[in-house]
Amino acid sequence: MKTRERQDSPEREIDTPFGLMVAVVTAHDHIYLKPPGVTQLRVNRVTLHATMHLRDYGDGGGFAPDQGPDKSGGPWNSVYATRDGLAEVSMAAKEKLWTTLPRVVNEWLEGQGELMKDARRVQLNNEIMRKEGEVEEAEEKLADCREELLLLCEAEQKL
Repeated sequence: MKTRERQDSPEREIDTPFGLMVAVVTAHDHIYLKPPGVTQLRVNRVTLHATMHLRDYGDGGGFAPDQGPDKSGGPWNSVYATRDGLAEVSMAAKEKLWTTLPRVVNEWLEGQGELMKDARRVQLNNEIMRKEGEVEEAEEKLADCREELLLLCEAEQKL
């Protein structure tokens, strides 16, 4: 029996030196940055489309480019950037994104305590929903197993 509904991660617009972006707070320790709609950013006088994943590793450094759960990847894995026609973006532009955007986000987050709590609530709600679904499936399998067991025991009794 489902008692909840899936909730979407909170989103807020954030002004960056490259243009307006949307911060999607998918978890208390993960933020996905994307431009709103088809808006493009300007980095080093080049117009491009870019997204970025930021993660708070809990080491007191705030949000940083996502390098995977164990920090085994480099920061360049956190930035996806292309120019018109899907042309490659320079490493200098990517570096500017991954050095500037975390600082901008961390400064912006100083006044966003309630947003982070909302993100955690959404994350927990959706995890609870997932677990409720797993419990429901397990209960159905258990009921099927019990029914099969009963049939086997009845067959054994008839021998």
